[in-house]
Amino acid sequence: SNPNGGADQYAFNNTKINKYTYPTVMPNSFSIEFRTNNNPWEDQYTLKDDAGTIIASRNGASLSANTLYKDTVTLANGCYTLELTDSGEDGLAFWANPSQGSGYLRLRKVTTPALIKTYPTDCGGQIYQQFTVGLTSDVDDYILTENTTLSVYPNPTDGHVFIDINMNAKQDGVVDILDVLGKNVFHYEYKNLTAESIEADLSHLQAGIYFVALRSGKDVITKKLMIR
Repeated sequence: SNPNGGADQYAFNNTKINKYTYPTVMPNSFSIEFRTNNNPWEDQYTLKDDAGTIIASRNGASLSANTLYKDTVTLANGCYTLELTDSGEDGLAFWANPSQGSGYLRLRKVTTPALIKTYPTDCGGQIYQQFTVGLTSDVDDYILTENTTLSVYPNPTDGHVFIDINMNAKQDGVVDILDVLGKNVFHYEYKNLTAESIEADLSHLQAGIYFVALRSGKDVITKKLMIR
């Protein structure tokens, strides 16, 4: 506008546009669900604000094995970091270390029982999530993933298995478990969700290889599952 006190001689360079990915948005209130495995002393998590103040935490020294801990938080508008560390660097469930059992970390809405996010259990030494609260007013669905993901654990399993799904939009979907001959041994349907966690008891099945198949929107994802 009035460059050097005169008329603009070239209007085409007056605008520049850059695309960016908006930070993950969370509701002001939500629940953190943390289930330990057989080695709870390896794990701890903290939720901090942008000044480094700890809002919520769980420390391995005070955790019991195979126990579900639920913390509901109500946050002021701002920026936050959720971090879980595992000193054993083998995550909450790892196929190469079945003796540690399996745990999980999830975020769940307070107003409804719907899940917001289920984190991968085979996470090595860390789960790290930065997010904002209250910095936008037009977000109705809290979506924490760019691509639909399917996690199956523990794997191998003795028959009890968790199936976690994270989607990049509210979708309907179907989860089937098939044996090597293509016979359907488990079927589950969900509707209009962004995340879902399924517990399946497959202990009645024979030991062997099975396939967990997810069909949701345009996504078709298959994972191999071993029952011991």
